[in-house]
Amino acid sequence: MKRTLLQAFLFSVVICLLYFVIQIAIGMYNTITYVPDIVKHYETVEYVSEEVSIGAKGGIVETIVPIAIILVAGMISFVAGKYVMKKVRRNM
Repeated sequence: MKRTLLQAFLFSVVICLLYFVIQIAIGMYNTITYVPDIVKHYETVEYVSEEVSIGAKGGIVETIVPIAIILVAGMISFVAGKYVMKKVRRNM
């Protein structure tokens, strides 16, 4: 059981890292391909110049909860997949 939990944890860490790599890649793509529409955004210049947000939005809960959910979902899917494969092998 210890080995299964370790494998499940490592599997979920890989899934979590893959999720963040995909998020970074999408962000980079959006940044590279962004073309601002000056005419459309001219009306909001005053609002943007007055309201400046520095630093990360949200707190520790908004950062840790998604990571924990991905880790738990990865562990559950790994253990469930291993259980299903064990049942399939027994029936063969």
